[in-house]
Amino acid sequence: GLTLVRLAAMILFAFPGSPTVYYGDECGMEGWEDPFNRKTYPWGREENQLQRLFKTLGKLRRERLCLQRGDLHWLYTKDRILAFDRMKGTDYIALVMNAGAEPETVTLNWWGPDAEDLLTGHTFSADDGKLTLEMPPYTGYLLT
Repeated sequence: GLTLVRLAAMILFAFPGSPTVYYGDECGMEGWEDPFNRKTYPWGREENQLQRLFKTLGKLRRERLCLQRGDLHWLYTKDRILAFDRMKGTDYIALVMNAGAEPETVTLNWWGPDAEDLLTGHTFSADDGKLTLEMPPYTGYLLT
């Protein structure tokens, strides 16, 4: 479940519009139907990795003009693979995601020699205008 929340958060913060986070989503709280929809905030028992991801995504959203007001272009969609980019002037970020249980290979047109994942710092090399990504199950990248 936390893995899917991570992927959903990446879409939420990369997509146009205002990202809205219901309290506790950033720390892994669960919710059910009323009256059990949310308990009090779990101070000191947060899911730290998820919390760090939300902070990083919020910081990127504040700092990157393309995530605030950039145009959206669909790069690739098939089955459980989603790829789109946001661009404003020269500011560019592409989200590429495998939300499926099987590894996938995704090839995108890419304008630069390299692509860096803003969440991990990992660099991927493009070849002759093509970026090929071997995507493990349930992974996502924010590439620039």
